[in-house]
Amino acid sequence: MNNRELFWSAFFASATVFRAVKIAGIVGTILVVINQWEALVGSASVSWLKLVMTYCVPYLVSSYSAAAQLVQGAGTETKKRVKRTKGMTNIKTISAVEFQQLYNDNQNLALFDVRTEAEFNECHIKGAKLFTLQTLSVANLLEEAEANCVSSPIYLLCKAGGRAMKAANLIASETRRDVVVVDGGTDECVACGFPVNQG
Repeated sequence: MNNRELFWSAFFASATVFRAVKIAGIVGTILVVINQWEALVGSASVSWLKLVMTYCVPYLVSSYSAAAQLVQGAGTETKKRVKRTKGMTNIKTISAVEFQQLYNDNQNLALFDVRTEAEFNECHIKGAKLFTLQTLSVANLLEEAEANCVSSPIYLLCKAGGRAMKAANLIASETRRDVVVVDGGTDECVACGFPVNQG
């Protein structure tokens, strides 16, 4: 996926749209009160063009900023597709952008989500299997990984990456397979336009 395609994919991703609508609603309402106070109290007429622009501009700025930030991050990460973390040699990290390329090529990856059941049920990447960090059974996770994806590294997701790294440390000591944490977690994957299941 080139930078232009990535930008527009991120620009129209549901997470970007939701965030932009929220920001436009808050910022736009404040600006309407400031700029059209006379019209609100009835002493002047409403300027409809200004009213529409007051909401559109923050929406577009927020969407552009989110998409541009994702493209900029992708440029940095493509230099190192998978980077090793300090400590155990079989723990690695990968950006959501780079992981998307692997995911699109092969959706039968050993992909595990270590968030809570409630978080998982609300929204998760299609194909991810739930193994919550709080009750993580490394043996059961490795058995699941062996049964479905013998040659694949084990990919871990959480909300943003922190819990997945904790799980990676537990898992890596029990296997020789690479354990790969997706940087930015589910939030970043959703922003990249991964297919999701939502509760």
